Amino acid sequence: MHTDHKTTICPGCGLVLPDRHLDPPDRFNASGECWQLFSDLSCYTVSKQDPEFIHQYVVDAYEAQHAGGKTRNITVIFGLIGLYLALEKGYTGKQVQCSHADCPGAERLAPVGTSRTASMPDRIGRDKGPGRS
Repeated sequence: MHTDHKTTICPGCGLVLPDRHLDPPDRFNASGECWQLFSDLSCYTVSKQDPEFIHQYVVDAYEAQHAGGKTRNITVIFGLIGLYLALEKGYTGKQVQCSHADCPGAERLAPVGTSRTASMPDRIGRDKGPGRS
């Protein structure tokens, strides 16, 4: 007995999954099936209530892996910056989240040509991160 199993390939990351005929997300270059896995993992990481906020790593990795198509360039940039800060500078997920948003002690990514004293690229070059030399 032969069963024909149809699959779908995520246009962003290339993951091959059984085709469940799920609608793709509005904001990401992803299949609906890949988006569903991301959503499931997101629920799990948020439910952990980890003070280091591991959920941020999941979000940044997904953003970086799903460039192109409907995914905005700034989304990919923030994902890559977050992964860089985590992997190269030793930032916790909470510290990465603060680098992306208006958190106490963290500046927002300043638009090019503004008079802000330290844009994200400048801070990345100077800051060695927690516990790094």
